[in-house]
Amino acid sequence: MINRGYLNDPGCLVASIAFESIRLKSKVKGFSEDEVYMEVALVFYCFGVLNANNSVIKMDTSSGNLRSGWNIKKGPSQHSPAANGYLLALYLCYRGEHNPDWADSLVHEVAKAFYVGVKYLKSNSERKE
Repeated sequence: MINRGYLNDPGCLVASIAFESIRLKSKVKGFSEDEVYMEVALVFYCFGVLNANNSVIKMDTSSGNLRSGWNIKKGPSQHSPAANGYLLALYLCYRGEHNPDWADSLVHEVAKAFYVGVKYLKSNSERKE
C-alpha cells in the first residue's frame, strides 16, 4: 500500500510504486515477500538509486503568516542509507562496472557508504586472486 504522505514527493512516490510492483511480482511468481528480498530486487530492476536516495531522512521547514512548521519524511526503504550504499556497491561489483554514471546521482549519505563498500569489495577481491 502506498503511503499518502508520498503524494507530494515524486521521488518517494515512484520508489513506493516500484516497491509495490516488486511486491506484486513476488506474490504472483510465488517468491518471498520479505522486505530485504524486495529491496535487493529493486536494485536488480534498476530502481536501486531511487530507492537508496529516498532512504535518507529529510526535514523540511516552512514559515509564513504567523505560522511555522516542520516535516520529517523518509521514503519506503527499510534499509539505512549505509545499507543501501553497500547494496549498490555489491551490485556494481556483480556487474563488473568501474565508474557507472548512476553513482553521480547518489545523495551524500548513500554515496559515502557506496564508495567505502566499493573500495572494500575491490580490495578483498584482489587479495583472493
